[in-house]
Amino acid sequence: MNVVRLPKMGLTMEEGIVQRFLVKPGQLYSKGDVVAEIETDKAVLEVEMPQDGVIEELLVLEGDTVEVGAPLLRLKSEQKTPEASVREAASPTERPQPNTECAKDAVAAASPDAELPLNQDRRIIAISPSARRRARELGIDYTTLQGTGPNGRILYADVEEAAQQVPLAPKESREASRNNAGATSARNTGVHQGKSKVVELSRMRRIIARRMVESVTTIPQFYVKRKVDLTQLLAVKNTIQPHIYRSRNIKISVNDFLIRAVAETLREFPQLNASFVGAPDQADSHIVEYEEIHIGLAVAAPNGLVVPVIHHADELSVMEIAGVRERLVSAARAGTLKGDDMQRGTFTISNLGAMDVEEFSAIVNPPEAGILAVGTTVEEIVVINGQFEIRPMLTLVGSFDHRVIDGLAAAAFMKKLVERLQSDDWQLL
Repeated sequence: MNVVRLPKMGLTMEEGIVQRFLVKPGQLYSKGDVVAEIETDKAVLEVEMPQDGVIEELLVLEGDTVEVGAPLLRLKSEQKTPEASVREAASPTERPQPNTECAKDAVAAASPDAELPLNQDRRIIAISPSARRRARELGIDYTTLQGTGPNGRILYADVEEAAQQVPLAPKESREASRNNAGATSARNTGVHQGKSKVVELSRMRRIIARRMVESVTTIPQFYVKRKVDLTQLLAVKNTIQPHIYRSRNIKISVNDFLIRAVAETLREFPQLNASFVGAPDQADSHIVEYEEIHIGLAVAAPNGLVVPVIHHADELSVMEIAGVRERLVSAARAGTLKGDDMQRGTFTISNLGAMDVEEFSAIVNPPEAGILAVGTTVEEIVVINGQFEIRPMLTLVGSFDHRVIDGLAAAAFMKKLVERLQSDDWQLL
């Protein structure tokens, strides 16, 4: 049976929401045609036809949440049996179509998310696999939970919230709490009872919160701070900027030099261009060192933080990086990043200099082993050859995964990075 499945469009992507289908049953489409727009925690991405074919049936509804690997639609084929149709429809994340009544019982029986209570009323409990695993770990009966996902789907965050309630509140209590606009929750957590409003978490905000908690609770992080004298770098930038802008209409920023310098330095420190896989107490846990260097750049988008990736950054010149960076940042702010634009990052840079932040520490972006926090450039009095001079100084703070790298290696990485940024030796064009 030919089906088009939801592809994995990011290292941490587990599921997505079908925003809309761009195809109709009965029509012929070519390989590469966009069939659907999928909302993930980072952006709205496009799913393409993997081959030429005629759409036979849409297997999920617009607004449905589906897991990576779940079938989205079926293509016509020469051989098809009713039994095969039922098997294809029995996806862990798929709701039965209203016009496929005959398959409902099969979906409910075959799907891991379709839990049948002991009473005789059969119903489907919609819960993501990650939430179901977490509920089992915590010993929580998720059939009593009220999901906050689309169509009442129980999410990972719902299970975590239930785990914080001692004793676990029954379903009726949770519903009453929501109906009272968070008043019960506020009392339990000590939130101020004065004038306030409840701000519902967006999908992106909820996922960002979960990942940040995951980062700080599972990754032992340490920090190395260094200052950089940007005198040489700014001189080079100001010299080449007019020419590049006239000839290519590209505006070079300090970020482009940072991306190039970080990529080059990672080439000398491959142990930092890596990920820790598994839990430390597991016999099969290990470290993966990547041969390719892909630098992510944290960007504030309308719906939250996204990290587009400059692939093979060590092979690009400063001008080439600037061109890619301009395209990705514009797409991030417009919400039109493609799936590949956010995949395969191996190290991240987060720059708050535009907000006049002098220095800060960033949280490691799993599964990467490091992130560089960049502040604003400040004129400071420094001692050069025994003389006081005013220099443009930049503060960098590197955050590192201590499971992957130790302090001495991280310090050596930062030292080499500073040396490279303070030099005038750049591959510009």
